Amino acid sequence: MSVTIIQKKGSGIPSAESLEVAEIAVDVVTGKLYTKTNDGNVVEISGSDGTGSSVHIGDTPPTDPQEGQQWMEVPADGDATMWIYDGGKWLQQPGGKDGADGADGKDGADGKDGADGLWTDEGSNTISYSGTVLMSQPDAGGGAVAIGAAAGGITQSGFALAVGNAAGYTAQGVSAVALGHNAGKTNQGAYATAVGPFSGEQNQADQAVSVGWEAAVKGQGISATAVGSQAGRINQGGYAVALGYAAGETGQAVQGTAVGYKAGQTNQGESVALGNLAGQTNQGQYSLAIGRYAGRNDQADGGIIISSAGTTIDSTSVGHIIIKSSTQEMRSIPDGGFAMNGDPLIGAKKLITTLSTLRNATKDETTLEGMRDALADAIGGLIENLEHEIATMPAGDES
Repeated sequence: MSVTIIQKKGSGIPSAESLEVAEIAVDVVTGKLYTKTNDGNVVEISGSDGTGSSVHIGDTPPTDPQEGQQWMEVPADGDATMWIYDGGKWLQQPGGKDGADGADGKDGADGKDGADGLWTDEGSNTISYSGTVLMSQPDAGGGAVAIGAAAGGITQSGFALAVGNAAGYTAQGVSAVALGHNAGKTNQGAYATAVGPFSGEQNQADQAVSVGWEAAVKGQGISATAVGSQAGRINQGGYAVALGYAAGETGQAVQGTAVGYKAGQTNQGESVALGNLAGQTNQGQYSLAIGRYAGRNDQADGGIIISSAGTTIDSTSVGHIIIKSSTQEMRSIPDGGFAMNGDPLIGAKKLITTLSTLRNATKDETTLEGMRDALADAIGGLIENLEHEIATMPAGDES
């Protein structure tokens, strides 16, 4: 005998209150099926237009499910659960709401010690790093390191180091070092070192060294050394040395040496200036100036000035020699010899010449009167010569 089963029915979507969990209701207007899930929501399980997926009801899934097929699991006891097949597995739907957080569990056992880090505290305010640093542009040579905005930006050579904004930016040479803003920025030579803002900024030659703000900022020659702010700043010659603020600042010649505040500051020749403001301006070739203000302005070629007076001592006479203390001065004179505090010094050679002059003047005289007159004439000539030497001595160029 057949049995007719009539589902719960109505028009529209049934309310949750009108359904039990897993109970099915039919919308008699659209023919759609609805059921109530465990979380109290009413869901559609099929449509009458043929586009909806089928639903299987039972305690086991269908044997040959199709993608999109739904299964309402109705166990012998317990609540019904809706599933949908994604083509490979059954997924529960819709997901249930999150439950309340459970109570905190007990602390777990301590884990194993982690691996050693790259930084190690060595004590005494010292740390060490055991990692590998690889920071450079893609076109950099092997082993190159660049740290900072635009550092080592273009064609940095192998094993070069550039640290700071735009340090070693263009064509930094092999194994060169540039530390500081714009240090070694353009065409730094191989094995060159530039430390400080703008140090060795443009065209620092091979093996040159510059340390300090704007030290050797432009055109430092091969193997030159500039240490101090603005030392060797512009066009320092090859193998030249400038130590001190603005020492050898502009146009220092090849192999020139300037040590001290503004020593050899402008256009120093291949000469030596030691002391604050020594050989400051236009020191000549192969000259030597030692002491504060020694040879400060326009010292001539081949001259020597040594001073502890602390005042400006200059000479424009080629080959001059001046030695001056706070109370004494010895100075060379043009025809040879020296003057002490303005008085010519008579050396052994000149003394012999003087005595020979007197002897020759009297050797042919046979009378006392004749010898007296001859000696008077000879001595008068010697006095005239000494007066001429004194008159033609170079004036002391000092202030």
